[in-house]
Amino acid sequence: MNELDTKRTRNKVKWLLGSLFVLALSAASVHWFNENLNAQHMANSCQERVEASVDPVMLQSWALNLLKDGSNTPLNRRLPSLDSAWPREKPQVGVRLQGATNYVLVSWGAETLRDDCRWGLAIGSPTFVIPQYSGWKSRAWKPGIFFWQYLHRQLQARNPGDIE
Repeated sequence: MNELDTKRTRNKVKWLLGSLFVLALSAASVHWFNENLNAQHMANSCQERVEASVDPVMLQSWALNLLKDGSNTPLNRRLPSLDSAWPREKPQVGVRLQGATNYVLVSWGAETLRDDCRWGLAIGSPTFVIPQYSGWKSRAWKPGIFFWQYLHRQLQARNPGDIE
């Protein structure tokens, strides 16, 4: 192998290592963005953790007991299995007593580039249907249990069901 071939081989190796470095840096940047600034990704990840780790029957039973007692004190509102769903924040829990539409609202959030990013669960009786608020997206998990997301860039006029 002559000197010219050796230089070409070294240049190819340098180019390959540089390309791998740029690729790894790009992948790490995308991962960091998704974990820290992408509210949609964070909300979906939290929902996936809830679905994987929380028993919906136990969750609904807990919520119905809160509604029955009308208890809105912090100690009565804790459900330990929800604490690990979003490692950055413990869930906020509120009891919503609105006539025939009574439900428990569980909420998480994150500081991102957006001003108001919250998501969580709305839990009521098996016949409960989540009220539709402007800017909220929701999907049913089980009868009477809904995931919801409120991921607006700016705060809008608050709806009666919004959590502070």
